[in-house]
Amino acid sequence: MADSTGYIDLYLGDDPPETPEPERIRLYLDKPSRRAMVIDEDGMVHSMGGGAALLTKLTTFDLTLSTRQDFTIDVPTGFDAYPMYVLFANPTGAVTVGAFSLGYNANANDVVAAAVHALSGSGVYSIITAMAGAQRGTSGDTFGVKCSVTEAGPLTAELYVFGYLVPA
Repeated sequence: MADSTGYIDLYLGDDPPETPEPERIRLYLDKPSRRAMVIDEDGMVHSMGGGAALLTKLTTFDLTLSTRQDFTIDVPTGFDAYPMYVLFANPTGAVTVGAFSLGYNANANDVVAAAVHALSGSGVYSIITAMAGAQRGTSGDTFGVKCSVTEAGPLTAELYVFGYLVPA
């Protein structure tokens, strides 16, 4: 049965359960991001299909703005987010001088430090890895990106953040 947090409890074993605490797993469904994760009886979170899960995305990253731009999905209540890498993809033109950083703090620079991430144009992508000592996101935190050097406009691209959710 789904509760208000988007969980479905799945009981393994006898039907109906004969023991007070049957082995249980929890399926976490996050509607805004369309992601699903399994939480085992030890509280460990596993993305469906294994490996890093999509944590958040920004499909209209504007490389002409110097202000922080927020991603669409916050860290879910009860979890910590550990970003591992960012997929930078599909710019509307060549990215040549634009430098940007990513993260949870006000300057969006505590996961990926500011650097130029050049792309030749539409249809190409780059993988940007988190820096050593990157900051985790906690319940309710919003991931952001901030350009320290902007491009001439108009120029947009897509950013997809992959990593792990761990119960807080």
